[in-house]
Amino acid sequence: MVDNSLTVFLFLLACIQSAYCEIDRTLETEAYGEDVVDAVISKIGLLFGNDHHFLKRLALVDTQFGNLSADNLDGGIWKVTEEDFTSTKVRTDLEHLYSRINTEFGIQWRKHTFWSDLRKPLFSALARHLYLYIKHKSILRKGHPKSIEQQAKFRSTYLIQRDSKYPSEHEFVSLVKQFEGEKAKQSSNAKVDLVVVLHASPGIEDYIYRRALKGISQIFELFPQDLGTTRLGFIVFSDHAEVRLSLDDTATADKIRNNLVGIDTSRPKSYTKSNTNSGIQAAYEVFRAAAPRPEARKIMVVITNGHVNRGGHRGDGSGIAAAANASAEGVTIYAIGFTQHPIQSGLLEITGGRQDHVINLEHGHRFEKALHFFSALHRKFDSEPRDLPRGLITNEILGSQEHRLYRYPWGDKNFRINLRPKSGRVEAYYGHRGELNKAWNDGELIGGANYVHNPKTKPRENVEFASEHVSGAYSTDTDYDNVPDDYYSEDNANNSQTGLDKNMSLYILVIGTDPTNNFDIDVQEVDVIPATPPST
Repeated sequence: MVDNSLTVFLFLLACIQSAYCEIDRTLETEAYGEDVVDAVISKIGLLFGNDHHFLKRLALVDTQFGNLSADNLDGGIWKVTEEDFTSTKVRTDLEHLYSRINTEFGIQWRKHTFWSDLRKPLFSALARHLYLYIKHKSILRKGHPKSIEQQAKFRSTYLIQRDSKYPSEHEFVSLVKQFEGEKAKQSSNAKVDLVVVLHASPGIEDYIYRRALKGISQIFELFPQDLGTTRLGFIVFSDHAEVRLSLDDTATADKIRNNLVGIDTSRPKSYTKSNTNSGIQAAYEVFRAAAPRPEARKIMVVITNGHVNRGGHRGDGSGIAAAANASAEGVTIYAIGFTQHPIQSGLLEITGGRQDHVINLEHGHRFEKALHFFSALHRKFDSEPRDLPRGLITNEILGSQEHRLYRYPWGDKNFRINLRPKSGRVEAYYGHRGELNKAWNDGELIGGANYVHNPKTKPRENVEFASEHVSGAYSTDTDYDNVPDDYYSEDNANNSQTGLDKNMSLYILVIGTDPTNNFDIDVQEVDVIPATPPST
C-alpha cells in the first residue's frame, strides 16, 4: 500500500518538473458531462467566430452533454457522422482553419485525424465546427444566430439528422429554455456591497419617483440578505445628497428588512438643481467608511435622468470627479436612465463611457429590464474571478453546485493554499487560466494546506523542508536535474520561465456540494514546499 504522504510528495515533484500538472478531460476518450463541454468551448474560444452558446445547446439537446451517448460515443458528444467528418478533411477551402487548429492545439486535422478520434470531446467539437463552416461560411465573420429560435432553425437546416429520435425544432427551443431557465433561477451567495443613488430633483415627477423606489426595493431583493453576504446602502440627491442607509457589517437579514421598511424615502428637504456629483460622492464616502471587505464586489447604481449640472456633458469641462474616484478604488458603477428621455451623455459620464453599464428603463419607469440585468449580473459573480490579496482569510457560504472563482497575483515565491471546510463539503481546483473547471484545471485541492510551485522561479535545491506531517524538519537531496533544460530562461535575471506572462495569476475554483457549505480560504507565499520523506 502506497503511503499517502509519499503520493503527495511525488505529485508535487512532478508538478515542479513540468510547469503545471494539467487535468484536461477534453482530450480524454469518451469523457462527457457539462463540465467537459464547458471546457471544450473555453478552449476553442472564438476560433470559429461567436457561436452564441449554440455548441453547448447542441450538446445539451442532442446528447445531454454526452450522457445519452455514453454507451456509444461514435462521433463524440456532438454525434458527428462518419460521412460528415470525412467532408471536413477533403476540402481546400478549409486550409486556413486547418492551420489555426494546428497552431492552437497541435492537431494536424487533414493528415492525422480519424473518425475514432471524435470520441475525444475536443475533436468532436472541432469536427462539428468545421462541418458547420462548410455549410455556412459567414459564421466565421458574423457568428452563429443569436436567438434560441434562430438556432433551432439553423440546426434543422444544416445538420441533417438521419435519426428520428433527434429532437425537433420545437423540442430544441423547449429543452434549451427549460435548462437555461433553471440555471437562471439558481441563487448566488457572492458577497456584495451595493449602494443605490437616486435622483430626486424637482424635474422627477412624483409617479416616476415612486416607481423608482419600488424598483430599488426589487433590486435589493435580488441579493441575499444573510449576515456577511450583502451590505446595502441608499442615497437620495438633488442639489445636495442625503445618506438614508449606510453599509452595516452587523446587519442580519431581519435588520436589513426592517431598515428597508423604515427607510426615509422622501426627497431631500431642500432640492432645486441636479448635483449628480454630490450623490456619487456621498456613495463613495459610504464605501470608504464601511469596514473593508476585499472579497466583496462594490457596486454603485445611479438612477437619474442624466441631467448633471456639474458634469462635462454641458460643456463646462468639470466632469463627475466622484465617479472617477470611486472607479479608481474598485467600485463598479451602473447608471439607470429613468424618465421618458434621459440624457445619454450624462449617463455615460457616470459610467466612465461604458455603454454596457447603462440601462434605460422601458417607458421611463418600468424596471423589468434592470431587474433582469442585475439578476444576471449577480449570478455572473459565481463565474467571474474575484481579485484577492495574498494573506487575506476569506469566509464563504455556497449553496449546492454554487461556484466561487478567486484570482491571486503570482509573486516571487511558491503558494500555500489553506482550504478549511467548516460545514458541508466543497470541491476545489486551481489553475493558471480563468476558465478552469472540474474538467480542465491544473490540480485538485484538499482540505488543509495545499502547496503550488511558482513556475516563474527555479526551485531551490538541497533545501531543508519544514514538514507539517513530521515532527521537526529534515534535509532532503531532491534532484532537480530532470527539469528540462529549456524550462528556465538563463538570460532572465529572476529565472522566470520562458513565455510566462509577467502578470500571471493563480485561479482557484470552489464548488459547493451539500445544500449549505461554509469554508475559509486564504493563499500565502512560502519560500519552499514541504514534503515528507519517502518511506523506507
